[in-house]
Parts: sequence; structure tokens; C-alpha cells
Amino acid sequence: MNPMAGDFRIVLTGGVVRPASRLAIYHSLDNWNESIPAVYDGDNDEWIVSLQPAGPFWFKFFCDGRWEGGDDDRPVSAADLAAGELRVSMPGTMPEVFEPPDELAPENPLPARLHFPPVSDAEPFDYVIIGSGMGGGIAAHRLMRAHATDDDVSILVLEAGGFLFPTHVGNLPRLHGPAPETNQAVWQLWYDYRTKRYTTPGRNPEMDVAQGFCLGGRSIFWGALIPEMTPVEFRGWPDEVRKELTRTWYSRARDLLNGTLPPMNDFRRKVMQALAHLKPELTPVPAGLAVERVAVRKLEIPSAIFSTAALLFEDRLRQPWKKRFHVNLNHEVTHLTRDGDRIGQVNAVDRISGQKRAYLVKPGGTVILAAGTVESPVIMLTSAEADPEWGYDNPLMGRGITDHQTYYQRFVIPHTSEYFDADMATKIVFQTAVGDRDRGVPLNVVVELGADFNQYWVDEDAEALDHGSMPGVVVFFPAVPLEDENSVALGKGPGRTGRTVIDMHHPMVPDLGATVLDLSRQVVDALQGEFRDGVKAAGLGAVGHEAGTLRMGAEGAPRVVDSDLKVPEFDNLYVCDLSVFPTSPAANPSLTLAALAMRLAAHLAP
Repeated sequence: MNPMAGDFRIVLTGGVVRPASRLAIYHSLDNWNESIPAVYDGDNDEWIVSLQPAGPFWFKFFCDGRWEGGDDDRPVSAADLAAGELRVSMPGTMPEVFEPPDELAPENPLPARLHFPPVSDAEPFDYVIIGSGMGGGIAAHRLMRAHATDDDVSILVLEAGGFLFPTHVGNLPRLHGPAPETNQAVWQLWYDYRTKRYTTPGRNPEMDVAQGFCLGGRSIFWGALIPEMTPVEFRGWPDEVRKELTRTWYSRARDLLNGTLPPMNDFRRKVMQALAHLKPELTPVPAGLAVERVAVRKLEIPSAIFSTAALLFEDRLRQPWKKRFHVNLNHEVTHLTRDGDRIGQVNAVDRISGQKRAYLVKPGGTVILAAGTVESPVIMLTSAEADPEWGYDNPLMGRGITDHQTYYQRFVIPHTSEYFDADMATKIVFQTAVGDRDRGVPLNVVVELGADFNQYWVDEDAEALDHGSMPGVVVFFPAVPLEDENSVALGKGPGRTGRTVIDMHHPMVPDLGATVLDLSRQVVDALQGEFRDGVKAAGLGAVGHEAGTLRMGAEGAPRVVDSDLKVPEFDNLYVCDLSVFPTSPAANPSLTLAALAMRLAAHLAP
């Protein structure tokens, strides 16, 4: 070990930072401009920063592109300087201690280039799709199928992220979960790979909005809960969209998403019968599962696991298609360039080579913006700044970002209950409302039983679970209108301060708290369970259903895109992600977005 020369040492203990990491500090002595690297001492399992400070200062750790979490900087006092050393410990894991990275770091660039060799920007394309998630990935897949025999039609998908191997193999055993015998769902890996590239005005320190930059986007962390939106949830949506999704596209999307249900058995039937007696108007139905087990037991799983990464893999493997269907990974789109009334060019940066790329759109070609609720409006806003000919400004761009409130109540079913079964698990959903069912606020209620399916138990140690009881949780999702004062805007400074600024808060739902308490009591009583703790609220944005920044609207209504998802001011620009939702529905939005993507592809290539 040979630390940098200096009289004062900062020593990090605790083992949270791996020896192969790149750890450094930034400090106030030079206005946070330069980093001082830390050196790993393998003999003592410590990281050491050595420096010569001129006086007391503040600092913060920076590891592998990630800032140390928390709003407060670490102080070094005069007493610390006199002692010659400050020892710091960090309990927890890397995802818990360090924030997701500010900038995109290429993941696994070799397999990314092997499976998806990037196509050059020498030739124009018929379709350029920005984003490979639930909206962009499905749209690309359906368009390729529609043009399967059109040898002159080319499709390009630009994905800012790379290839995350663990998320693409749904049935490999991995040590993720609350106990040695269980393995949580693929979406548990979300906490290892999510990215937070934004700042806030300070109004919402609890905000937990994050993005998934990778092949397949957030579809690879999908949890398989895919109810349709109820007619009441469609309030504020164009009526033709509701009719077409309900009549046609929901069923087709469910087939595409492998929306199969676990086989009915005595345990599941008994739980559903117990919940059916809560209220006459409630109809509990089983929900799909997307989880794994390390050991085989009675329940047949996974019964519903999906990612658009799988669709894009399959399409690339088709020999006649691979010459016309391309996916450029690690290509972050910076802005669009206007050509008259159309988008003529999509500008991107190859994050692996560092090269700027300009992808041309054929005359009559189409651009689909599907980068997500945060990134899609950012691309629109940066286009206005970068292109002098842009000439388009809509006051609703970036406004209205909203995620519904989420409450959950954990409980256990003791072994004395007739609903206890150590080897079984199930997931049930029913749809109700806060207040009057037809005029009140739509509310989805999810009941999960068994350790495998309880995402709200994943922080429990194995020893903390009483194996003589069965863990359960009731989760509540209300539908809410968009909050117009919420916004996504461009930052104005360099570096981190130049990132997106998100100003967001929850809309309030009158009487929601009383409804949650009442239904929680009814569910737990019906299953002869016992409350483990009180009702808890998930963090703002924690469920990842943010919507509304490029909202859809009917003719004459406030909108950014029309009912066909087209930006009316451009001949060839469409948007297909959660940003187009004109409300934040109670239902998990995955099925609705998949249906919208299939509908859009059919509109573009009938």
C-alpha cells in the first residue's frame, strides 16, 4: 500500500466498497472541482485518502460514478485535523449507500457489440425509434413483423443503455431475496441498475424517481401485475382510445406479454373465496407472477415473465431481418433536427466510442420517441435549444409528471389460521374505488401471500421472519389526474447541476387514508391474519409509474400528442411511452402501454 503523500488521512471501514472499485472524495477546499483518489489497504480491509488540508473542510465520497447518498456533506473539524485521522464507516450495501450514477456508464460493452453490432449513420432509415422499453421495444417488434417481406424498409432502435445480462435470463438462480430458500423477481435487480439523473428544487427530499437505461428498458423489471384500466380510469382519455384498447388491443397485448395466470388450486381458490366476501361489488381475480425459486416446490412459476429485450433478440436473430433491423446500444439521443414539417435527423452520442452520430430519416419515414416520462420531454426541450429551425413550443411539454400514491400494509398469517400454507403463495387483485364506485377515485388493491411474492418484505433478514407464519401484504394504488404544477425541466448549470430538474409531489386523494385502513382491516381479518406494523406509504415515484409529461388529448383538448400518439405540429413524430398518459391510472400501466404500442404500429403499418 502506498497512499498519496499527506499529513491527514480519511479512513473508510466497513467493507461496503469492493476492492476493485474506484473510490475518491470531492471536497470544499477547491470548491468541489477535483477528486482525490482513495487507496485500498487489503491487509486491514480499509480505504485510505491522504491529503494536506489547509483547514477544516467538508467532503463526500464518489465511487464508480456514484455519489454517496444523503443531502449532507461530511465535515472534517479542527479536532479531526489535530488527531491526524478521521475514521468513517458505511453500514449497508452499495445500492443503499451510493446513489445511482449521474451519467450513463456502458455496461458489458463487448456482448452488447457482439449481439447488437451498431449500424452506421451513413444510410437513412424508415423508422427511428428512441428507447427499447415497453413502448419502443414493442412498437419496433410489431413494425418489423408488419414489414417482414418489405425488403426496402429499415428500422433502427436507439437505446441509451447497454446489455444487462442478469436481467435477460429470467430463470437463472441468483441470490436475491429475503431468505436462503427464496429468490425474488427479476425486478429486484432494479435497485442495482437504476439511474437517477436529475436534481430537485428541494421540495421533495423523499422523491425516488429513477430510470432504467438498458436493452428492454424498465420492461425487464416488470412484475407481471397487468390489470386493464376500468372505464372510470379512462376519464380524461380520448374516447376512441378507450374503445379500441378495450375491444382489441388489451387482449392482444396480454397475449404478447405472456399474461398467463398460475393454475387454480385449492389454496388459491380458498383465498379468493375469503376475499370475495369483503364487499358485494368486489371481484378478486388472480394476478400473474414473475418470480423465481432456487428450489422447486409446489407452485408452478414463473407463470408470466416478459421483457422487450427478448423480442428484440428474436427479431435480430431472424436471418432475413437482421440486414434491415438494427438496435444500437449505448447510443444516447441528444436532440432531434427539424426539416420543414418533419423530423429529418436524430442526433445521438455513442457512449462507448464517444462519437457523435446523426441518423437520417427517409422522406416519408417516422420517428417514435419512447425514451420515458422523464427523458422524452428532455429530448424535446433540448431539441428546441439545439435546433434554430425547431420553432415549436408547447406549454404542456414537460408538465404534469405524476405518480399515484402507494400505500401498503404488511401482515402475517399464523400457522393456526386455516389460510396458512408454508409451501404456497398467491397474488390477488381487485378493483374498487375511494367513495362511490362509479364516480369516486378508482383504487386497485393487491393482496400477496407467501414470501416469494412480497416485494415489501425484501428488506427483512431471514432471521426476522417467523417461519411459523406466512408473510403477506396489501398494496393500494389509486388513480389520479395529472398535477399541472409538477414539471420536468432542463437544468442550466454544468455537470450534475445541468441535469434534468424534476419538481413533483403527490396529488391528494380525500378519504384515501380511511379507505386504506378499512380495507386493510377487512383483508387481514378475512384471512385470520395479524398486523405486523402500521400502514406505510411508498416513496414518491417508488413504484415507477410516472406519467403525463407529453400528454395525449382529443381534438380541442389540452395536449401534446393526439389520440394516434402523433405530435400534430410534425408530420412524422410520434410518442409512445408513459409520458402520453393523460392521467395516472390505478392499474399498473404496463398492459396499457403495450396495447398503445401495438395500436400505434398498426396505425403506421396497417
